[in-house]
Amino acid sequence: MPRNAGASKRAGKDPNAPKRPLSAFFIFSQDERPDIKKKSPSLSVGDISKEIGLRWKNVSDDVKKRYEQKAAVEIQKYEVRLAEYKKSG
Repeated sequence: MPRNAGASKRAGKDPNAPKRPLSAFFIFSQDERPDIKKKSPSLSVGDISKEIGLRWKNVSDDVKKRYEQKAAVEIQKYEVRLAEYKKSG
């Protein structure tokens, strides 16, 4: 039986396509990860992720809104880049 017998038949991603924007949580993660690593350098990647998840869960709504606004700006930029990409190719 061929190795790729059950492989998906969809086309591969275009490397020139714009990357999708980060969610509010991932932007928060980028901000929090260095702080956690600095305070606890021995934590594993999984433990750092758990800590970030706990912090996100416990952060105030005002802080979440600030990150959601940052994410909304990134979505708008992405939509512009995507429209330009679709026009060009």
